[in-house]
This record gives sequence, structure tokens and C-alpha cells, in this order.
Amino acid sequence: MNQQTGEQIWATQLTDYNKDCASCILPSPPVLADDILIFGSAVAEIASAGKIYGVNADTGKTQWQFDTIKKDSESWSTAEAVRYGGGGAWLPGTYDAASDTVFYGTANPAADIWGEDREGDNLYTDSLLALEPKTGRLKWFRQEIEHDLWDYDSAYEALLIDRSGKNLLIHLNKSGFVFVMNRQDGGLENVWPLVETYNFVKGIDPKTGRLIERNDPVPGKSFLACPSAWGARSWNHGAYNPKTGLWYTNVLELCDSGVPVVDKADPHGYAVLRFGAKDLKFEKIPGKPAGRLDARDPITGKRKWTYEVDLPLLGSVLTTGGNLVFNGDPLGIVRGFDGDTGEILWSFNTGSGLRSGIVSYAVDGKQYILVPSGRGSFAATLLPSLFPEMSDVPGPRR
Repeated sequence: MNQQTGEQIWATQLTDYNKDCASCILPSPPVLADDILIFGSAVAEIASAGKIYGVNADTGKTQWQFDTIKKDSESWSTAEAVRYGGGGAWLPGTYDAASDTVFYGTANPAADIWGEDREGDNLYTDSLLALEPKTGRLKWFRQEIEHDLWDYDSAYEALLIDRSGKNLLIHLNKSGFVFVMNRQDGGLENVWPLVETYNFVKGIDPKTGRLIERNDPVPGKSFLACPSAWGARSWNHGAYNPKTGLWYTNVLELCDSGVPVVDKADPHGYAVLRFGAKDLKFEKIPGKPAGRLDARDPITGKRKWTYEVDLPLLGSVLTTGGNLVFNGDPLGIVRGFDGDTGEILWSFNTGSGLRSGIVSYAVDGKQYILVPSGRGSFAATLLPSLFPEMSDVPGPRR
């Protein structure tokens, strides 16, 4: 679009609603890498296979398409699983101009909990992909959760840090484990747990990334999985401050329960969700606050300070050059923290829950922060059963 007039310059349809992408959506803005716009599709719980597209920003011509479901019988045991395997890339990628690489995280395989019809590692779901922007060529990848049975996406943002002569990439998986990689080849530097309560594995090997002693849900039997399908953090991004050397991010301490079953509904219909489980519900962890804001060394995971609250924190974090940190909660309270100590410097009630990001801007040399306020998403409908105080939050958007 012409940003001055709104006139359409070009339009390109990326997904084919008559074929394998009947329910695909493009939920996030694209990444611009030189003259290529890169889009990821959201599928995961619906009967589609994820794709990432490269489009010429000047002409709108599609340059390439990358299939996030690898067509490999060793990775997927059935043709049906390959065709409807999920694995979208529903959050924005990250472009590294120095290496001319765009990084995208992919979502969980489908159905989420039921994995009997998709034996194998299920590549490239739950993976961090390094792609060449002009061609879509896969440079390298790291699958963080092999054969995922818990809905532990890898779709979150990639944080790029240069430290001690190394070009590093920090990537949080929904499982609550943080993968520290060399961004040239994906080699592991460390893996550490952000979340305190987890039972899906005993741990993850920090040298190999191997899951240690998996605790897989058993078909037809009740399970309790920690962290929950909300993840150890929701989609909302953290923030890194190069002055303090700290990464500030929300943490969710919740579990979920249910019974793995085959979905009865026809999975090929438009927007039919496939969770592969019944009686799904979220569970509090006794004696543990549901939400935290942590200040961590992103390489080692060492925590400098934390702010705990009895509600899940679902907004993004902002940090500034003045060593300030800003975050909000589902009741609508936005807080300003000292980035070094975690001291709350001030708070303000915005009138409705904070679910989105906070940004900073300046006018005539004076700095402001902009706070979008308005409860919404699945959090507004699913979480009040656990946290009744969230049901009383007004809904106005402002």
C-alpha cells in the first residue's frame, strides 16, 4: 500500500484455500530482509501444514516457499500426518544482516497431544530454522522438542547477542527451557530451565539438547503436564538490555491435565481444532505464584532479581537505555522497574488487562511510553476459571 494515500500497489495470495491450507492465516507482520518480505503461516491445531514464504517487497512476486513439515517417512509415519502435520511459524522471525540469515521458530505438530499416527521426530516442528532470505534455503536447524506430545511450540522470538567473541542466539521454547546456540551453525552453548516446575522430562542435556527421561502422556489415561500448553511464557516477547546484560522476561508457572484421545470431528473441515485430548484444563501449582518477571543472564540463566505475582503475566516487556523495565498484568496495572535491582519505581492502572507490548517513542526530545490496554484472546475466556479476579476486569480497549 502507498502509506500516504492507502492506494494498493500490489496484492499476492500466498495460501491456497482450496488445497492444503484451508485454515491457514498469516497472524504476524513479515520480516524485511533487504528486498524480501518473509511471512510465516499459523496452522498447528488445524488440518494444514505450515509454510514460510519469501515475497519480493517491490513487486509482490513470491520468490520461494519453505515447507515446515519435512516430507520424510522416517520423520512422519503416515502420509496423512505429512499433509496435516501443523508446525506453522506464527510469530515474526528475526533477521541477522551480518550473516544474511532469517531465523524462524516453528509450532507444535498436530494433533497436539495424540501422537500415535505421527511416529517419528516430526521435523521441522518445534524447531528453530535458519533460512537464506533470497532463496529460502535451509542453512541449519535445531529441533528443540522431538515428537512433541505437550504442545511446546518453538515459535518465540530469537534474541541475537554477541558476547566473548561469539555470535549467539537465545531461544525460549514453550517447554520453559532456553536454548543458547551459536548462530552460525546452531551448535549448542547451553540449555537452561527458565521455568521452575516441569515434569515432561527430567531435564535437557545442555551439550546435546537431548530430552532426558521423557514423561509422555499415555493414550486413554489421565496426564498432568508441567508447564501447561500456555507455555512457560505466552507469545509475548521479553527484552534484552545490553547495558545491564540482562534479559527480562515473563514466566508462567502453570500445569494442565487431560486424557489423550483421537479427535472425533473431521479434521479436514475449515478451522477445526485438533488437540488430541479430552477434559483439558489448566492447573495451579500449590504454593507457587502463577506469574513472574525475571531478570536473567541470557547465557547462563543466572537470575539477578524477580517480581512475583499471583496472576499470569501475559504482556510483553520493554527495557530502555535508562535501565528501566516496563511490564503489565491482566488487571491493567503497568509498572516501571529499576533494571538493575527490580525495585518498582511507579505503577499506573490503565483500566483493562495488558496482553500486548509496550513501546517507547520521543516527540521534540521528550521520551514517552505507549501502553495498549484491553483484555482479550483465549486468556480472557480460559483463565478466569482459575483466577476469578480476571473475570471482573473491564474490557475497554484504549
